[in-house]
Parts: sequence; C-alpha cells; structure tokens
Amino acid sequence: WTEEEVIEGARNIVEMGVETISLADTVGLSDAAKIANLVKPVIAEFGEAIEIGVHLHSRREQAAEKILAAYDAGCRRFDSALGGLGGCPFAQDELVGNIPTEILLETLTQRAVQPPIKKSLAGLVKSSREIAGVALH
Repeated sequence: WTEEEVIEGARNIVEMGVETISLADTVGLSDAAKIANLVKPVIAEFGEAIEIGVHLHSRREQAAEKILAAYDAGCRRFDSALGGLGGCPFAQDELVGNIPTEILLETLTQRAVQPPIKKSLAGLVKSSREIAGVALH
C-alpha cells in the first residue's frame, strides 16, 4: 500500500473512534527503509491523537533492523511473540514469523530503552529462547 492509502485508511479508522492502530507486515516482505518510510508519516499524521504500533514478521536475522527502523521513525509500541512463534500461511518464506520478543528487547536496548518488565529481562529472554527451541523440534 502507498503512504497515502495507509493514511487514508487510518483516518477512516480513527474517525470510528479507534485509539490504537498497528501497522502490519504479516508476510515479512518489508525492509527497514519501507518500514521507516511508512511509520514516520503515519505517526506524524496521527501520533498525537492515537497510539501507533507495528506488527512485523521477519526472518530472525532481519528482525533487529526492522525494529530499529520503526523505533527511529517514532514507534513506541511493538507486537512480538515469545520465540517468534506464529507466522502467516501466505508468507513466501517458511522462516518468516512474528518478531521474537527476545530480539525485540535486546534490540531496543541499543536505544537505551528499558522495557517495562517486572522480573528479570534475562529470564524472559531465556524462556523465549527455550520456547523457540521446543517449537523448532
């Protein structure tokens, strides 16, 4: 979708009273530049009125660059899944799944973000990796 189409769609949703929108790439085809080029104008248009987040799918090795692109474009709400479990049956790459929580948390530390986790971040990351390992076998 073009930037204009996404902004128009978001405008329609906002007019219905929706207060949170997640921009999604559920097949993992977007790269960091595409993510930044879409997130930034949507946040500029609606960021004061509603919460804008992202729901991204990716191969594990490309997840960090996608997270940082969204973060640097102003996004502060990220969907993730422990171990990156889940995906989309329409993805052209069987290794594409949800952004792994452990990668999300580790990546955001590059921007000095302290996640709102009450217990051990290391414990969550360890659990997430264990879940991913079980799912792969």
